[in-house]
Amino acid sequence: IPRLRILLLRISSLLVVLRLAKGEESSYATPL
Repeated sequence: IPRLRILLLRISSLLVVLRLAKGEESSYATPL
């Protein structure tokens, strides 16, 4: 189901944006 895959990509990117918006408290970044 391509729609589910797009949804997962959007959620993962959103989490990355939120993590970066926090101010990068953790210096290490987990690649998704």
